[in-house]
Formats: sequence, C-alpha cells, structure tokens
Amino acid sequence: MITVQGVKLDDHVINSDKDLSYGWTQICDGCTSKFSERGIDHNSGQGICGVAGCENDSSHYLDFNKDEVGRGRNE
Repeated sequence: MITVQGVKLDDHVINSDKDLSYGWTQICDGCTSKFSERGIDHNSGQGICGVAGCENDSSHYLDFNKDEVGRGRNE
C-alpha cells in the first residue's frame, strides 16, 4: 500500500518505462475529489477503485509522479 497526495491506495502500478509517469491507479467518481485534477484521465478507468477501502467501479485513471508518493505510518 502506498499513499499518493495523502490518500492511501491499495491497488496501483509503478511504471518501469521511464518515459511514463511514475505510477497510476484507477479511481471512481466519488474519489476524484481526493486528488488534484492534474493527473486525472477522465472517463478511461476500468476495474475497482484503487483507493483503500473503496470498492466502487472506477471511471478514471490517475497518473502520479514520484514526488507525490509517500508511505503511510503503518505500511
């Protein structure tokens, strides 16, 4: 589990391709307000929301940079 922009994610991918963002997850409509608009790719996500504790179907992808990632205290 990682924290991105202060929000815990339980489903995410760290990119191995240096030309892409550091990582990404998928998020639902209800969780978009937890993140800055900068990294949200609207209407393109598939699967279950990657925010910890949320089990909604996702509608969007969130790309994030390494400087937006932190580890939670109990992770």
